[in-house]
Amino acid sequence: MKQYKEDVADNPIVELIHVSLDQDEKAAEAWAAKESFPWPTVMMGKMKKSGLEAYSPRGIPNYKLIDKDGNVVAEGKGAVFQKVKELKKTEA
Repeated sequence: MKQYKEDVADNPIVELIHVSLDQDEKAAEAWAAKESFPWPTVMMGKMKKSGLEAYSPRGIPNYKLIDKDGNVVAEGKGAVFQKVKELKKTEA
């Protein structure tokens, strides 16, 4: 949450989306609510409809930074947040 607040929350060119692979949709939504996630959650059953199907995670957790054209520009928590910081600097 700290990195989100520092690097994403006030960054108008980046949006974080949580994709849940949990089979129990209600439990996953309850967990996201309990954690106070300020970003949207997409459930596994809605991956195809959301357009995120091509980016299915290989493990949990999984971080991917996807550009406006649908290209993965960074993968892995460290690489993603580093790229977000770089993008934030270029927009300032």
